Amino acid sequence: MAAIVSMPIFFLQEVIGVLRLYHHEPWDISERDVDSLLIPGENIGLAMMFARLLNTVQTIREAVRDLPQEFSRLLEIQDRPSE
Repeated sequence: MAAIVSMPIFFLQEVIGVLRLYHHEPWDISERDVDSLLIPGENIGLAMMFARLLNTVQTIREAVRDLPQEFSRLLEIQDRPSE
């Protein structure tokens, strides 16, 4: 016999994945165990969303870098503060 525990991975109260734990013997999981396992699930959710955000920013940076130089100069002019 064995046990499987599935815990949701949350980000902003939305389930974005599942953390599944396997144990080699039956496990009578307590409410305290559940509360403890929810913490890594929330941290994993934060890490997943941070990775998505980082990938998005890197993709945008690469796209801007690959623009023709004329466009790049326009973007630099628009980003300068008014004097």
